[in-house]
Amino acid sequence: MDSIFGIGPLELALILIIAGIVMGPERMVHAARWLGQAVAQMQSISKDLRTQLEKEVGSLDEGGQLRETVNELKSLQREVSELRQQVDNTAVSIMNETQKEIHEIENSILPPTLAETKNKTTAVVSPPEPAETDPSPATQPDLPRVLAIPDDPE
Repeated sequence: MDSIFGIGPLELALILIIAGIVMGPERMVHAARWLGQAVAQMQSISKDLRTQLEKEVGSLDEGGQLRETVNELKSLQREVSELRQQVDNTAVSIMNETQKEIHEIENSILPPTLAETKNKTTAVVSPPEPAETDPSPATQPDLPRVLAIPDDPE
């Protein structure tokens, strides 16, 4: 419980300090005694109420059917919480696997890094061989021809 009647622990301490200053030490002892007796009475009333409620429920549940139903509900609640945990774990594992696959796909699609390109260029590109001084027409590469495409009539 974080608060009693909407009053937090720090607020309660402040109220007690102010009450101690206002009431003085003599009346503070009497107030503390009265408060202790009131708390003890409320605890005994709560205990009596609980025992009376258990007796009433016990008299209604002569065959034990109500207790069995309550136990079944508790076991169902445990099963549901276990299933929820399994679903959560499955969803998390699927999300992790999907993110890994997306990351792998992105890495395969994205251009290589600069370090990889440097390694590839040095491995692929070799120094040019000395060219012959008299190139013959058979060694020259074929150049693409210009195509004559008529303008679009539309």
